[in-house]
Amino acid sequence: MYRNRQYKRMLLLIEACYSGSMFEDLLPENINVLALTAANSRESSYGTFCRPGYDLRTCLADEFSYGWMIAATENNVGTFTVYNLYNTVRRKIHSHAMMYGDWTLASLPLGQFITGTHFENSRRTVRKSCEIKDSIKSTEAHIVSMRKRLSNANSEEEKRLTEIELERMLHRKAVVQKTFDYLEERAAQYETNNSPVTRTRAEAVDCYIEIHKSFKKHCFTIQKLSQYLLIFYEYCIRSSQKMKTGMISTPSLRHSRTNDRNSYTPEYRCRAPISEHTTSSLNTPEVIEHLVKFDDMCTRGVDPKVIVHAIETVCA
Repeated sequence: MYRNRQYKRMLLLIEACYSGSMFEDLLPENINVLALTAANSRESSYGTFCRPGYDLRTCLADEFSYGWMIAATENNVGTFTVYNLYNTVRRKIHSHAMMYGDWTLASLPLGQFITGTHFENSRRTVRKSCEIKDSIKSTEAHIVSMRKRLSNANSEEEKRLTEIELERMLHRKAVVQKTFDYLEERAAQYETNNSPVTRTRAEAVDCYIEIHKSFKKHCFTIQKLSQYLLIFYEYCIRSSQKMKTGMISTPSLRHSRTNDRNSYTPEYRCRAPISEHTTSSLNTPEVIEHLVKFDDMCTRGVDPKVIVHAIETVCA
């Protein structure tokens, strides 16, 4: 776009967990692009207005995006600069807002990027009740919300169904955690047995893409993770009919290979089957918070083929 002169100056405001990873050591400083992100490359962003006592099952806004819209509303964008915006928002949110790219653009009035008829005259004061509050890490909001819902259950049936859904979320978290633990072990083995040459983040992009494609194909897309959890609960149900214990050893994520020393057999608790009344749609924030590990492996110089093979072993 820069080479084709498709823009003069560009301001990007990115609300996402680990959003700094999109630009850190990657965005050039000489192409007239400035990016403001909700978080650095190592942390979750935060949801806000995650009101306790309300059965909304969601936060009503994200801190960063809500923060910059409020700041733009309260100030005259004809004189309020991009840096003013950044400085105002970063002081109000829990994550670390970051700036990447061409910092000279930060001195420009916000109105050069947010335009409209007489927009600069639309300044208004936002009520105190609308200030950022009740914030939760975006990667944990679904679990926190479910626990609040459980504590506020009005009947035994609602409590039972909520416990099932919460258990499902915690199982998902455990499955993802153990999968990435295994991939980290394989990467560490490679580093022990070899002398990898570290890469810059720019050099590591191809490595990351190769690993991510394999992971996306074989592991936890929303659909595949949902299917796996349904199978897992069916296994739990069958096992609970035979066993009176709360702990079982599951088959591997790939196949049950008890004689294979690489077999992946984590333990999980089995309590109750998934009810047809529980929520079927799934988020996978647990996966998102671990993807930065692929970036780490690549910059450390791990051969992507080693990780791809590990992914195929544990997930395919």
